[in-house]
Amino acid sequence: TFLLLFAKRKRDHYIGEIVLGFGVLFYGLMLMGDALKVLKNIPDFQSLTIVFASQPLLAVLGGALMTAIIQSSSAMIGIIQKIYESGGITFQAALPFVFGSNIGTTITAALAAIGGSLAARRAAGVHTLFNVLMTIVSLLILPFYFQIMDYLTVTLHLESMMQIAVAHIIFNIVGTILFFPFIKQLVWTIKH
Repeated sequence: TFLLLFAKRKRDHYIGEIVLGFGVLFYGLMLMGDALKVLKNIPDFQSLTIVFASQPLLAVLGGALMTAIIQSSSAMIGIIQKIYESGGITFQAALPFVFGSNIGTTITAALAAIGGSLAARRAAGVHTLFNVLMTIVSLLILPFYFQIMDYLTVTLHLESMMQIAVAHIIFNIVGTILFFPFIKQLVWTIKH
């Protein structure tokens, strides 16, 4: 906050805003994590997580809906990380929630594209199509995905929150690699 309040140069002021933003974000996650720890003691929430673990499609829909409401996949993934870290949700339920958060975040682009140019609407369409297709692919190989994450967790000594972060990174990198050769087809689909 010192830079933000007393900086004379714009560059230093922007750095202060960035540092303050990250500080508030992490402080908020810490507070939220403390509050979310009680969820694991609520029987109805435990039952819900068992359903999500056995029915990943419901977890995807739940993640998409929650992310669409808060309009931030980063915040949703932070919530999932905190609940998983506290033991309130299993990894088998958390991972499909992460996939769903990628779908839910497309609502922001879709809302921004309303009333925008044709290019903006097409960009929002490609964004949505990519996330939906990648979620479908991920759900189809979900048991294999769990095996990869088990291997990486043991090999890299990942803590619970890092497991979710690495799983999300893999989702995006593999999705980009898989769909890169099909960019023309995605564009054609959105145009027609």
